[in-house]
Amino acid sequence: MTHEQPDLPRRAWTITLFLLAALGASKTLGHIPLLGTLAFTLIAVGELYIPIARCDAQDKSIKILGLHTSTWRKDMWILLAMIVITFPLYAAGFHFTVTKLHLWLPWVPHWEINSRMLSENFVWSAFLFHATERTFNHILGVALPEETFFRGYLQSSVDNNPRWHIAGAHMGLGAITACAAFALGHFMGEWNPLRLLPFFPGLLFAWLRAKTGSLIAPIGYHAACNLLGELLASMYHPYA
Repeated sequence: MTHEQPDLPRRAWTITLFLLAALGASKTLGHIPLLGTLAFTLIAVGELYIPIARCDAQDKSIKILGLHTSTWRKDMWILLAMIVITFPLYAAGFHFTVTKLHLWLPWVPHWEINSRMLSENFVWSAFLFHATERTFNHILGVALPEETFFRGYLQSSVDNNPRWHIAGAHMGLGAITACAAFALGHFMGEWNPLRLLPFFPGLLFAWLRAKTGSLIAPIGYHAACNLLGELLASMYHPYA
């Protein structure tokens, strides 16, 4: 990973604060047809455009954001390994949380497996179409702009001297800063403390960015996590 930085930390923090404010404002419009969609689209465009524009203003290559494919083979193997290792653990943890945790924490929602999901009325063609649409949406509309901004731009701008060596990746304050801002982006406008939890998968996205030096693995893993979350949510329903 190059040590050249896309922007000064203070400027990056300022831009991030404006983005978080815009995210909070856009979520208040989310329930309004068309206007809400337009607001979220503009946010995604901004997350992608701002880092590229900052590089252009400083006459720097967008490669310093991790937007390159020079190591794509290695990145894909690391991405695959992360999915194989973490997804079964997450699925098991999700199942325990929604089906058992209420026994100790009554305020935790109690769900059960949705046995009708794969019933005789299940239509594979409709499922495949929906899965394809959601995959493209999470890659291009969510993971690409968010990882470009939070990991490509903010993390790289703050990490002038990464101080921690974690499993072959050099990480520093930029990773924590990016994860905190990433979590706040989910929390702003919703004000639900549970929406701060993306801080933790954000640490894995940050590690992938530091490990590979590109955004291929963080984008792929981010999108895959979102898709897994949707799949698991569809497999359960509130306990009757």
